[in-house]
Amino acid sequence: MKNSTINKGFSLIELLVVVAIIGVLAAVGVVSFSGFLGESKLSCSKTNHKTMVSYTKTVLTQCSIQSSVKLSDRNGNSVSRSCSQPFSQWDGYMRDHFVGTGFKSCHDNSQSSPIGRSSSPTEPGVTHYWADNIANNPFYIQTCFEKPCNPNSNPPTAKHDIVYWTP
Repeated sequence: MKNSTINKGFSLIELLVVVAIIGVLAAVGVVSFSGFLGESKLSCSKTNHKTMVSYTKTVLTQCSIQSSVKLSDRNGNSVSRSCSQPFSQWDGYMRDHFVGTGFKSCHDNSQSSPIGRSSSPTEPGVTHYWADNIANNPFYIQTCFEKPCNPNSNPPTAKHDIVYWTP
């Protein structure tokens, strides 16, 4: 007569198959997640850039209609800025406004400021905002999406816009 006890465990082969399946699924998941993460950083950087360009145009339009505008300072407090103040001060006011309203770097949240002042940005996710006291008083807004930063590459890895002050 055969022993009728039932074996209630898994065989080593069954466990190895389960571990192999979990490993394959994890590998696929990690690759997919890193792709999604990269796309979200790119989308966030493009949105920040577009918002800064749009808001700059809005402030300049308000200055052509009114004598002052409300902006935030670096700490987030509301400040009235006279539109008759020298153009050379406005890039600082605008940078402070964006920092004070909570703009964050899309690539590195530990960065103290997502807004720089360099004419050739190299850090992904940082928007560089500066003004030039030349004809038409341009505001330059440039964002690096990924390294190397190049607005002329295909596809572009940086975005560069110019908004003109016309009081």
